[in-house]
Amino acid sequence: MKRIVITGATGFLGGALAQQLLARGDDVVALARATSRTDALERLGASVHRAELTDASSLQPALDGAEVIVHAAGGGFSSGGIQSLYRSNRDTTAALVQAARDCGFRGRFVLVSSVAAQGPSPDGQPLPSDRPPAPRSHYGRAKAEAEALVLADENAFAGTVLRPPTIHGPGDDRLLPLFRAIQRIGVATLPRPAMGSSWIHVADCADAIVRLADTDHDERAVFGVADGPPRAWPQVIATIGTALGRKARTIRIPVPVLHGAATAAEWMGRLRSRPVLFTRDKVSDMQQAWWVSCPLALESAIGWQSRQDFDSAIHAMAQSWRDAGQLRD
Repeated sequence: MKRIVITGATGFLGGALAQQLLARGDDVVALARATSRTDALERLGASVHRAELTDASSLQPALDGAEVIVHAAGGGFSSGGIQSLYRSNRDTTAALVQAARDCGFRGRFVLVSSVAAQGPSPDGQPLPSDRPPAPRSHYGRAKAEAEALVLADENAFAGTVLRPPTIHGPGDDRLLPLFRAIQRIGVATLPRPAMGSSWIHVADCADAIVRLADTDHDERAVFGVADGPPRAWPQVIATIGTALGRKARTIRIPVPVLHGAATAAEWMGRLRSRPVLFTRDKVSDMQQAWWVSCPLALESAIGWQSRQDFDSAIHAMAQSWRDAGQLRD
């Protein structure tokens, strides 16, 4: 049994990770904001430490006795413009790294970053592992700056970075608008005809983090993670269409139209005081050709393998949304 401190445990990936760790008997401490709902985590047996995630002094008490720290908080949702992306990704990492230094932490620190920090691939092929980060968005730059903090030479702990691509699976509704569009009109929009992405199921991604926490590997390592080769978006759209019993096709949407729609979404988010994922910064990443996260180094280092079938997962998501009344036949 290990004492493992997790940020983001009330979220999609962090929640799946916490469940896996608790199921095997680990002592899980969830670092959570004062406003976060943690009832489900506490019922599963997690301890909760309330803290301001950008304040190292409020984080430090939770790290006493920790063997592993997993920083899974952050993400691409914006609640206050560009600076909120840096605050939730870079600044929370800076505070957690400082807290780890201050308490003399010498275990494993796993940062859940993003393929956005790496940058896009022009042709769908994996990028060289020693290539410097080349992000195209503020979100990607915030993640890249967070990576540098975790991998810094002056850290006494073993820093590891995981760069997931698009994460999918039960418990997340980010793909629901796409499913609804295909269900209603059989059409999905893309900013360019040839583009694609790597994918990873949330259970597989959580399992990769568990294995990184358990297995000795090189310090200051950066790993990609994916369920296999990247998929062209038209292929993904067709798979979703099959799951919905519809023939689906793609049409091209001009980037200026995407920018206009994102601007409207940002304004609506401000009016409703809600964080927004579809922003102008997100469009910077959406218009790139390929986002490729290569799992080969991870497989070699810790023996991890993807176990979830993509097509089956897409069908399961469609069925779960039907059962919940969020998709209509």
